[in-house]
Amino acid sequence: MVSTYLQYTRDVVWAHVVKPALVASRTGSPWFVDVHLPWNRYFTLTLRQLAANPDGIDVRTPRRHVMGPATYAGYVEKYGRLAFRLAHTRFTSTVPQQTAQRVLVYDDPHSELLKLPWRRRIRLRYDVAALKSSLSNWFVAPYTMHPLRYFDGDEDRLPQLRQTKRSVRILFAGNVDPAVYAAEEIGSICRQLGILNRLELYEALVAAMGSESVSPGIDQLEATLVQGARSVLARADRCLIPGESWLRVLAHADFFVCAPGALMPMCHNAVEAMAVGTIPIVAYPQFFQPALQDGITCLSPRPGEDVAALLGRAEAISPSEIQKMRDHVCHYYESVLTARSFIDRLRKTPETDITVFINIELIDQMKLLSSESVIVS
Repeated sequence: MVSTYLQYTRDVVWAHVVKPALVASRTGSPWFVDVHLPWNRYFTLTLRQLAANPDGIDVRTPRRHVMGPATYAGYVEKYGRLAFRLAHTRFTSTVPQQTAQRVLVYDDPHSELLKLPWRRRIRLRYDVAALKSSLSNWFVAPYTMHPLRYFDGDEDRLPQLRQTKRSVRILFAGNVDPAVYAAEEIGSICRQLGILNRLELYEALVAAMGSESVSPGIDQLEATLVQGARSVLARADRCLIPGESWLRVLAHADFFVCAPGALMPMCHNAVEAMAVGTIPIVAYPQFFQPALQDGITCLSPRPGEDVAALLGRAEAISPSEIQKMRDHVCHYYESVLTARSFIDRLRKTPETDITVFINIELIDQMKLLSSESVIVS
């Protein structure tokens, strides 16, 4: 609890009370954000993407003061707290007096703020199973890396990590706890989409690669990254990769097998692999916008192709072709998956009213997915 209150002092009191008082007063950002997401990782990730706006963002809070320590400690999830460390972000309870030249970002279609004049209105929606045919002036925000990757300095190291000498052709790493990744809800969603859940995929990988590919521990994994290997399977209960080493480990592989998440197929690991130039082997390329292309920005199963055949295809690709694919992957990441590219697209969209869909991992939405849903390319 003491550490939490120290964190509160640093993140909230210093960054949003003391520091602003020490510098010239701000008139506020032209972008005013009023969203009602839970204070969790998607709160932080959403604000982070919006804060890439060159003018920054003002974020409305419902209290007179930014946030009290009890609220911070009791109601803000650990990844949600990272939002208070975002650059170019100010938390305020005050609605601007003059709004006609400002941009409103909101998620409540009944908000009282809509009665005010705004230069532009950007509505955020989280019902990603909505049908495309019923909409106009919309697009889907890119999915992101895990929030910690943006706050541990990893993003600044991406150019260097992309130059890593690749020593492993095919890598899988992650948690395969059946209670989480083979639970009935994610299992039913994967069956509906015709893909394997994470545990099923891991078992198929072991069958195809052999049990000798399973790394027994982190020390052995680190040695393998130096010595090189055809394939490596690093399951978290035996070989837990520290968060600060995650991207570095990914960067040693030509291909990374992107397993589905706990509540939906899409997972941070696919974006993280692409960030370091590692080519994703992914069964859900249509969940990217635009969809990843087999043989160009990913490897994905072809009709009737099982896991063993897919891995065989990865092993047969020449180094020169892998380099071409890696270049395409890096270009896709920079032009589609970064916060900068998101804001550029948003700013260049001419409409006064626009809707942006954000995937915040709602299980009920995953159950309603169809080929016509906005999240499916």
